[in-house]
Amino acid sequence: MSENGDPGRFVTGFLGCIDLHAGTLHYVNAGHPAALLLHHGEIRCLESNGVPFGVLPGYTYETLTTKIPPGAMLAVFSDGIPEAQCGLEMFEDARLREALLAAAAAPDLADVRRAVLARLDTFLGDAPRSDDVTLLLIRREAAAA
Repeated sequence: MSENGDPGRFVTGFLGCIDLHAGTLHYVNAGHPAALLLHHGEIRCLESNGVPFGVLPGYTYETLTTKIPPGAMLAVFSDGIPEAQCGLEMFEDARLREALLAAAAAPDLADVRRAVLARLDTFLGDAPRSDDVTLLLIRREAAAA
């Protein structure tokens, strides 16, 4: 991208690979908003650990590893959610976290997604959308009782 893209342009990204058996996530976060790992009402951030793609030619990205506990939910999203703006006010990370925590117990991830995006829509009202809104949710099955 740094060789063939427009100068001064870059792309953020979150790339992950999950070992379903072990519940391990191997990931690189290249300047993307921190993914959120929700478990038992707690949120842990998977912060960016590299520069956006295309910024530094030949940059070497380090792969990080984290455990996804049984029953935990991973949320990866574009900056169009926390940076959504109504007037001078932004949706911000705090509202996103509140929406995720409030909806996380829903058994169907489609319901969690709908609830979070409904909160965003309510916040925005008639304000124009200025960026993409992408929300990926993954939940590790809870351990059998």
